[in-house]
Amino acid sequence: MSLLQVASCETRNGFPKPNITWYRNGSPLNSEPGHVNVLILVTRDSSGFFSVQSTLEYKVLKEDKDSQFTCELSFSVPGAIRTAESSSVNVTVHYPTTMVELWKDSPQGLVKEGETVELRCQGDGNPPQPFTFSREQELDVDLESSHGDVLTLSPVSRKDSGIYQCRPLDSEGNSDVKGEMQLTVHFLDPAVVVPKESEVMLRGEELTATCNALSSLKTSTVWYKDGKRVGTGNTLHLKDATYQTTGEYICEVTVPSLPALHTSGSVNIIVQGGPQLVGSDQDVQLEEAAGRTVNLSCEARGRPRPSLSWSLGSSQSYQEVVSRSNDHEALSVVSVLVTADFSAVCNASNDLGTESKTFSIRASKTTSTL
Repeated sequence: MSLLQVASCETRNGFPKPNITWYRNGSPLNSEPGHVNVLILVTRDSSGFFSVQSTLEYKVLKEDKDSQFTCELSFSVPGAIRTAESSSVNVTVHYPTTMVELWKDSPQGLVKEGETVELRCQGDGNPPQPFTFSREQELDVDLESSHGDVLTLSPVSRKDSGIYQCRPLDSEGNSDVKGEMQLTVHFLDPAVVVPKESEVMLRGEELTATCNALSSLKTSTVWYKDGKRVGTGNTLHLKDATYQTTGEYICEVTVPSLPALHTSGSVNIIVQGGPQLVGSDQDVQLEEAAGRTVNLSCEARGRPRPSLSWSLGSSQSYQEVVSRSNDHEALSVVSVLVTADFSAVCNASNDLGTESKTFSIRASKTTSTL
């Protein structure tokens, strides 16, 4: 690199002849062949006054990009030497890029599918240069950049994961002058629940349900039924199923390190079985005064919903006063006039079985008081 004319410093009409000294960042510069050269032009007019012009020629290096150059004028006065300093000048240094850095400018933190990602490239050359972007997997394919130093990817998917590189446009094939970084786009696939949608169990059976969602990060799975937590982990074990086991089970899959990623799935469990009469006593014995009425209640659970029927002696008449049911329960209440001892049988039946409950009624005689 040849010497560059940095600046000129001039003083006029001085006496005695003034001296000019050059400084770089406050340190004096002395002539050095090939590095520092000072050209001095001195003129003297007819009145004897001196004019001095000093020109600094300097071999500018990359390190001089922030250097400040000044000149100092010194002249003698009776009994002293006085000085004056010029304002500083800065040299614009052009130099090639020797180091490049590439980083993710946004978003902050982990990246998930669907987001907009900006990768920024910066080199140490001056003036700053535009860059070309590529992926290590496809080095021969240049990625389009909306700005010379920023690559925007939107919306990103897991396929955008990989090693990205940027190079200055003037690198002239110097593959060593590059910046690179690993971009990982995290994902969480929809939850897959087995069994799917709906599953029928028999009362007393066991069932294992699984909930899995493929993710690039560690996941956490929680199972809920009717808004209450009933299990954790991707496996749910249902043992000794009862009719209360019936319902919708929802698994929620989250990513603790990236809460914005979450998914859920569900399975509807239906427990079927033969009728199950409510109450501990299968046979009920009652005593009621003749001429009075007695209400007999029969309730059964089952799926399919059981149907209830009554059988009484041929001489007994009855009236059903309550009859209600839902998807797995049925209730029947009959009112019977007691005229003599009798038995009443409540039969609960569905496609999976039959249960019965017997009521033995003893009619007691009424006594009159004289």
